[in-house]
Amino acid sequence: MTETETPAYGPIPEDKTVVYLTNNRSGNGFLRQALIEEYGLENIFMFGLPPDPETGEKIGSMEQLREVAPTGKYKLYFGHLPWGIHQLMPGPIDYAVTIRDPVERVLSLYDSTVVRLQKNPPALADWIGGMPDAVNGMVKRMCGIDFWEDKHDHYDFVGDRPLDADPEITESHLELAIERTKGDTVILPQARPGEKLALLRHRYDTAPLFSLFFHNIGTLSPAPRRESCSPEDLAVIEEHNQWDLEYYDWAMREFDNTLPPESTGFTEEARIMKLVCDVVRDIDCHQMNNERLHERLAAFTDAWQRMGKQRDLIEVLKRFTAKRNMNPAFLRSQEEMIGKLEAQLNS
Repeated sequence: MTETETPAYGPIPEDKTVVYLTNNRSGNGFLRQALIEEYGLENIFMFGLPPDPETGEKIGSMEQLREVAPTGKYKLYFGHLPWGIHQLMPGPIDYAVTIRDPVERVLSLYDSTVVRLQKNPPALADWIGGMPDAVNGMVKRMCGIDFWEDKHDHYDFVGDRPLDADPEITESHLELAIERTKGDTVILPQARPGEKLALLRHRYDTAPLFSLFFHNIGTLSPAPRRESCSPEDLAVIEEHNQWDLEYYDWAMREFDNTLPPESTGFTEEARIMKLVCDVVRDIDCHQMNNERLHERLAAFTDAWQRMGKQRDLIEVLKRFTAKRNMNPAFLRSQEEMIGKLEAQLNS
């Protein structure tokens, strides 16, 4: 492979648009970065990015989306988008929706937007009722209910109309959310990184999807947050998220039931991608550098060789070499390692 060559993985089909509908605090940061590393930022409409630090100009606003979507300029959309924006887009549409255990999601939302930003944060029980996304937020998003920044606090993006207040979510909303998640919608659980990354590769014929340096971006804690949650707060979250809890349970069953069969090689690919995630998942830092990545890769290489797992090591290294836009020197070193390991196995 030359320094300018890239792996022969096809881009997203030109006749289809994929909308990554991401729920808050559902493992979106590293997925976003993995897609950028695969497709290039200029080819993805990133919804809701922070304003440009120099000009103050908003990037990826709802107004910009509504202007550009009908043109078909982008084949990838990513962000905290509401179901229903496909009505603005031409041609076939796939939705890919990120999900997370509702208790963990709400606790992460509370920690990231309240506890870490306020000197004297309100109690969770006092905060939750005033945060629409913390009350059955995943079901709302699948029903097209969200806010329109700087314009409407509550908006129905399916009916394209403002709402007077945050609507009370009922069983009929749950049924609608489930119906809209069935079929071609790609379910991406935060708790199953290896499988969801393998699933996206299987579905869209990409290079391996993972981020070399940003796997932990946005992660607050490696441990389940509910372990430190009081029984009182847990009860409050469950009371306010009855329909999200049911939706999540259904979505996880649907995820398991619709995974590609083992005969396609998916099960093995998911297992290897879980190992890849273990390498790049450094719980001590949100952003790795080259030196830290090399240290972790060397440590895993030594450990796997001591355990006699050379074949697994070869497959992991192949995922690194198959990524797009790899540093040529790093790429050569990994290819040389693969060659040595394969020679050892064949000797």
